Amino acid sequence: MYTNQPIDYIQIIPSYRCNRACSYCYNQYFHQDVEEQPDKLIPSLDSFVKRQKIPFVAEVIGGEPLHAGTINTTKSVLEILTHSTFCKKRVLSTACGELRTLKKIIKLIDFVYLSIDISHSVINTKKMDFKRISRVSSFFANEQVELTLAVVLYGDETEKDLENFVLFAKDINIENICFGYIGFNHLTSSEIFNYSKLFYLLFILKNILSKDIFLGGDVLETLELAVQGIRRQKLCSCGESSLVFQPEGIISPSICIKYIPNSSTSCADFIKMKIERRSALENSRCNNCELWPTCLGGCIGASILLYKNHLYREKVFCSILCQCWDLIKKDLEIVEMKKLSYRNIS
Repeated sequence: MYTNQPIDYIQIIPSYRCNRACSYCYNQYFHQDVEEQPDKLIPSLDSFVKRQKIPFVAEVIGGEPLHAGTINTTKSVLEILTHSTFCKKRVLSTACGELRTLKKIIKLIDFVYLSIDISHSVINTKKMDFKRISRVSSFFANEQVELTLAVVLYGDETEKDLENFVLFAKDINIENICFGYIGFNHLTSSEIFNYSKLFYLLFILKNILSKDIFLGGDVLETLELAVQGIRRQKLCSCGESSLVFQPEGIISPSICIKYIPNSSTSCADFIKMKIERRSALENSRCNNCELWPTCLGGCIGASILLYKNHLYREKVFCSILCQCWDLIKKDLEIVEMKKLSYRNIS
């Protein structure tokens, strides 16, 4: 028994190996000597799948699961999931846009998170041009595989860059884009301010284009909940109703368990850390923040990695949210004032 709750989501990591082209990724903190160990991973996953009696979603992540040295293990993982009665969605998270590689696994997946970058920065070594995105999108559509674009913003994109990209995606019938930021790094106040302006623009586009395309990601979804006045019960299900299969076959409550030196990998210990964190933050200045009911301190993994302390709030996430929220509130106040003036006129 891994946890007291039924498992409805699992992540499988065939290997942490990749070309490390993404400067912002958590994978930069791991050693690349974690080789594929299918003789341990496959039996561990197979045993879990055979015991699973409720529907679940499985996501294959990395590293890069389509790396030349990893793809055979990835295929073995997907084949196990394909034969499971209860696996309702097989998700692949990849930065690979090469059709010849994608064709090798396309019949084994239902959904793809395709990571792309649109920054003009010189450190962006994997920018994907619009033509390739269009080709890949058509390929997945023809294969009836759902596609979500996952975009990590560098913070140096212009508002015009974002607007053009979103409109381009809408025009080629992309239905979902998730936007993130460089979250596993310390950022300056000017970098946070730039991010705030970009996410504010995305929030506006999200509402303007809501009938045509869904714009998501942690920041946008948290802001949307705040506008609607919806309180989050919890930020994530790590260690509760979701699990992670590591390359060596070990089952962990979360990817971020690797950030904790000499830590236990038990779900009970991880849940205890989450409870301790929430209690600490509820008794801090966070509890006086308007966004606390929806942000809940941000990702525990980012706090562990950046501050070596699971009790800390995720300060970058917090700062971006608060600055965006101030901009959004001004808009909401203008809207409410207009409503009030309309009532007075009537």
